[in-house]
Amino acid sequence: MQNRGVDVVFEQHGARKTDFRRGRSIGTRDHWMTWFKPSRPAWMSPEAYEAFPDRLEVREMRVRGKTLVTTLTPQEASKNELGRLLADRWHVEVDLRHLKTTLLHLMLSRGAKLDLRPALLHQGQIHPRRR
Repeated sequence: MQNRGVDVVFEQHGARKTDFRRGRSIGTRDHWMTWFKPSRPAWMSPEAYEAFPDRLEVREMRVRGKTLVTTLTPQEASKNELGRLLADRWHVEVDLRHLKTTLLHLMLSRGAKLDLRPALLHQGQIHPRRR
């Protein structure tokens, strides 16, 4: 994706440990690291595995109690801006879930022929009515 000019920002996977003493320091709990390509997982085709770069330069930082990973430089986005981006993303996810629930409720209340309520109750998408 970097070859296409696409940058990423994501929360670090909980199983991956970050040691801010390693890598090239940018500031407090903010550094550049080189991630090397791991062994090919059994489920991945050799062609797909070869398409990934052998190493990736990423910026790891601690913001608002979370470790974020990005390919953006400090000049392109500060730690505070990335923290706000993470919060905004969370609000968008909550808003989309609310929209889905509301639209589904409207669809079901208007007599849709297909009753999706049992499946959605099971998935936790809607809650049973209290009587």
